Amino acid sequence: MPEELANFGSNVFNNCDKITSFSISGGASEYYSYEGVLYRDDETSGDTDLVKYPAAKTGISFTVDNAVDNIVTGAFMANTCALTDIAIYAGTNVTELDIFGAFKSVGITIYGDDPSTAKDYADADADLTFVDAIIEQGQCII
Repeated sequence: MPEELANFGSNVFNNCDKITSFSISGGASEYYSYEGVLYRDDETSGDTDLVKYPAAKTGISFTVDNAVDNIVTGAFMANTCALTDIAIYAGTNVTELDIFGAFKSVGITIYGDDPSTAKDYADADADLTFVDAIIEQGQCII
């Protein structure tokens, strides 16, 4: 994506089930990618948002970086997403309406601290499983 990219809607990559990685050219945009995942540094709030996990990214587990403040609606939306385990730090806000969008969250386990918004989110979705865990330096300790 070009560095001049200023903004796009939350559904822009829906149904793009062949994307394995996001890449931003240059460095002037508030959007950036790390290990193929798309993030945004919101200049107004100062928050870092996880915008989109690529639908065709390989791997069944993902740890949300502790620098992420929010996971936005549809961030994990994909019919082909292979994820079964997502670890979320206690400080990450998961109060968005639906981080999985239309993607069925059946069989996904969210690891995180209790209490946290990640636990609240998992408790509100009967298809999700929540496991109380400590997440340190990108490692999930159960």
